[in-house]
Amino acid sequence: MYSVAAIAGAFLAVLLVAATVIYGIWITRKLRHVVEGVESVARRTYRPRSPEGAFGPVTRALNQLDSEMRASDEAARKTERMRREWIENITHDMRTPLSPIKGYAELLSDGAPTEADMREGGRIVLRNVDRIDALVGDLKLAYEIDGGLYPLRRETIPLERLVRECVIDMVNAEPTRADTIEFSSLTHAAVRADVALLSRAVGNILANALRHNPPGTRVAVRVEDAQPGWCAVEVADNGEGIAEEDLPRLFERHWKGSQNEAQSAGSGLGLAIAREVAELHGGHIRAESTQGSGATFRVELPIRASN
Repeated sequence: MYSVAAIAGAFLAVLLVAATVIYGIWITRKLRHVVEGVESVARRTYRPRSPEGAFGPVTRALNQLDSEMRASDEAARKTERMRREWIENITHDMRTPLSPIKGYAELLSDGAPTEADMREGGRIVLRNVDRIDALVGDLKLAYEIDGGLYPLRRETIPLERLVRECVIDMVNAEPTRADTIEFSSLTHAAVRADVALLSRAVGNILANALRHNPPGTRVAVRVEDAQPGWCAVEVADNGEGIAEEDLPRLFERHWKGSQNEAQSAGSGLGLAIAREVAELHGGHIRAESTQGSGATFRVELPIRASN
């Protein structure tokens, strides 16, 4: 006869085997659910689950992965949609100045145009060639910055001088607006910057204030100290302002405002370039506006930023 100890040992062994088999079946099912979850995330058919039990951290990770992938997909769709819209816009913007160039080329090739026709045609052709050149320049600069290909040439320069020269250039380019642009400076702070690039950014902000507002709008440009170790350029106007729904997208590449026809002119890259230039110099840019009460753009830069 078997002893009680032997019977108990055999019983425990059977229980252990049974428990191992049951645990194996349970763990297999759980792992199968994990595998199915990973596969459904890849197929974008995953449904978030409650992160409970021993596999709660795994479920939580799958939920997070699914959320991030869906956000990535949405960002990719948004980028592709913006890219298509931008291609359509830039194609239209290229064709717009090409039409008068073609028209006056045909006029000059047909018969003998008058001297007045030739002068007028020359002015129109030059104006539209300049517009195309600006579009191409914005494209080139934007993608050089994006790809890290722009050759930065930093030097230390008083911010007041740089901005003052930008204002003078804008007044020379827009002589009819000369009496509506005001400049002031409350600091002698210097920044270490690529002068051409930072001037381009400030010029883009100034051009934006003039282009999107009616004649007579006053634009105040001010250079001042900001938080300790920082200085700022502020461009404020008393024009039409910016729609609240447009503010979050102001600095997006290829995006154009929806308020008026003037906003459709240009590449849609001006403010995006300004933002990228500010960040390239270790600074940042922001905009505030109330529709009907003007807008304020503010660029803050570190004083004598290092390379």
